[in-house]
Amino acid sequence: MSQDDKNIVTTIENVKFFMRELGSMLSTVDGALKEKGWDLYTGSTLGGFSGAISNPFMWVPSYIFRFYYKKDHPNYVGFCSVILCSPGDNIEMEECLVSAGMLKYPEGFDVTDNNNWQYDYAYSHLKMSDRKNDGSLSFSDKERLWQNKDEDFKIVTFAYPLSEISDQLALNEKVINKFLSLRDQLG
Repeated sequence: MSQDDKNIVTTIENVKFFMRELGSMLSTVDGALKEKGWDLYTGSTLGGFSGAISNPFMWVPSYIFRFYYKKDHPNYVGFCSVILCSPGDNIEMEECLVSAGMLKYPEGFDVTDNNNWQYDYAYSHLKMSDRKNDGSLSFSDKERLWQNKDEDFKIVTFAYPLSEISDQLALNEKVINKFLSLRDQLG
């Protein structure tokens, strides 16, 4: 086996290890949010990828995400995402991000009865006109962000570079606790 062959195997193994770490991080978020009454809306979900042999550029996902809802607030849906690379839409990225956000639909809308919201909301932080990747909150609404969507909503997001979420303390302080405050931000 040549050194190039060994390097390829090592690279693939490192990518798999990296993905396992991301899965563990999102599972930790799942558990912490469950303790606060937020239920998982989607299962293990990847976005911006394809298994088609004709589309090898999309074999690795662009983003990994989870959506959450709370029974006593049925018109809110939250998410936590790891955005690995640009999902398209002419969006440029310089670093991998951990992002979270919340959508507020009008009263009477129940997220558990509707599938009108889309997985691409999981990377909506990238579409925010005022976005910063330092934990600052960004606010928008359907009209400015996703004009092609049917349902009306307001949204708040934040993100940090993935490299800043290096341990459990950072995950708790920067992602989980901040996520739990988002509903109050939307009113």
